[in-house]
Amino acid sequence: MKSHIQIPRSILRQFEDSLNRLYYIDMMENPSIIHSGHSRSFNTEDGLFSEETEVFLNRVVETSLSSIRKFISSTEDDSISISSDITDAGFAYLYSLHARSPKFRKVNGNPSADIFVKSLISSSIRTRLLRDIFNMSFAKNLTSSDFVLPTGGVIQISQTDILCPLSPKDAILFYNSDDTVYKTIDAPSVINAINILAMKTEKANDCGCIVSSSKQQLEKLYNDWRGL
Repeated sequence: MKSHIQIPRSILRQFEDSLNRLYYIDMMENPSIIHSGHSRSFNTEDGLFSEETEVFLNRVVETSLSSIRKFISSTEDDSISISSDITDAGFAYLYSLHARSPKFRKVNGNPSADIFVKSLISSSIRTRLLRDIFNMSFAKNLTSSDFVLPTGGVIQISQTDILCPLSPKDAILFYNSDDTVYKTIDAPSVINAINILAMKTEKANDCGCIVSSSKQQLEKLYNDWRGL
């Protein structure tokens, strides 16, 4: 059985075009070459997780992601409070990205995948540690440009803040301050800067690919990144 390594298929689908294709560049090989694929088979590995773990991840993480996307897209007031269910789902997604990362699996070993995924997500100690570091909010992209999706799932946008795109227009924001942060982005230049940071994050973390529904967007992004 093929398992998606880090990004769930439900998120990858958001970055497909009208023909159910996605485009990607591989930051670990030659980022000037643009590849195409489909959410069903992209970034998968045979036998990575058992059926039991797939069911667990779907129940604990992936089912809740659609609720988060609906919450972001329906929120107009930046002072609205975020329910504990939404916050729990956001942090569970962040835990799962870490637990499913190639670096984590390299240290902990693939044979124990079922064990470490469950223990990482369900650990109340790790829950408290992450919540001591981060607050959680959202970023909504109001521009004609799209967020890209790094296969590591996170974009380091500052020394203390990370962004996790859920769709081309919505993202979870984890930030290290006491202020309530809800970002609405209406400048394409800001989205482009975030997307360049996505490329830098993937390169620094030896993670992998940058995904978009637009081949033209990746061509422009690569040229902007190369010109820095």
